[in-house]
Amino acid sequence: GVGYPNEHVNKRVNIRTETDGNFTKNYYETDIGVLTDLAELSPSAKTTFRKEFLVKTKDDYKILKYIKEGEQYKFKDGADKIIEERLKIVGNDGITMTHSVCSPIMDVLRVYVNPEQFYYDLFDYKDIIDDLLAMMLEKYAECTEEIVKHMPKSSKIVVCWDDSDSLLLSPQLFKEYVVPAWNRLAD
Repeated sequence: GVGYPNEHVNKRVNIRTETDGNFTKNYYETDIGVLTDLAELSPSAKTTFRKEFLVKTKDDYKILKYIKEGEQYKFKDGADKIIEERLKIVGNDGITMTHSVCSPIMDVLRVYVNPEQFYYDLFDYKDIIDDLLAMMLEKYAECTEEIVKHMPKSSKIVVCWDDSDSLLLSPQLFKEYVVPAWNRLAD
């Protein structure tokens, strides 16, 4: 696949990181509050495991929404040249595909909220979460539109890495949140 040399720009948040041994704590500082997460590096597994998610309380959803509203996806200067170089490497040895964003619910479940907590919150604060997911979907649609505008003509596939085949979603939640998101992103 050919990934796009892009960057996430957000003037609404200052991210500060502290490391202590194998633990890394990130502080997402905004005008309306601070969110934190904590990850532990596992040298034997060669990966990090999230120990603490950004959203811990009902009020944290407001801060997360504020952060996500401020995100902009921009292509780095010279992105077109980088993409063309990558395409030359692929040549005729495969299918050229482009990576995009995933559905908002899967992003929230994997990155921002402990999955167990999320299901309680979805029951208790459905309107707040639905509002957040709807806003994220529009931002992700904007990102996908930019990717499609910049993607080379030889790219035949746009891939959304969603991991929605996991055990995180029931069939009902898949139909309610993932299918409409995929349809919107495909438009």
